[in-house]
Amino acid sequence: MQAPRRTWVRVALGVALAAALAPGWQGTLVPVPHDDVIDAASRSGSAMGVVRAGDGRGDEWHVQYLDPGLARLLADLGMRGALPSLVPPDFVAHVPAPVGPKEVATRADGYYRVETSLRWPWWLPGGGVRWDAAAAR
Repeated sequence: MQAPRRTWVRVALGVALAAALAPGWQGTLVPVPHDDVIDAASRSGSAMGVVRAGDGRGDEWHVQYLDPGLARLLADLGMRGALPSLVPPDFVAHVPAPVGPKEVATRADGYYRVETSLRWPWWLPGGGVRWDAAAAR
């Protein structure tokens, strides 16, 4: 009875160690013309979008996944709001807060391609996309 218990403990420790040392990603936003986003989306077989709230009152980020295999799976599992943190997007657009007395929605003021790089381990601060850096441009 002791041998199976040791095996499960070793498996659990192995899984915990693998999860702790797994790579994460870090994204840099590179400005691109809107036509590049449209061309890439038209060449893509299936595209998926997610809206993420911005740091300011009323502004938002429109996040675009062009080949959304993992993103679509996580969205189907109810994790759509966390997608921009979990899966690197292909393109993002910053939409500023509506202005005027009727709060008319505005167009995006910037379009960005997300260039990603791996980083170890995933749990250290600084991963994902730095959303505030792009809005300051």
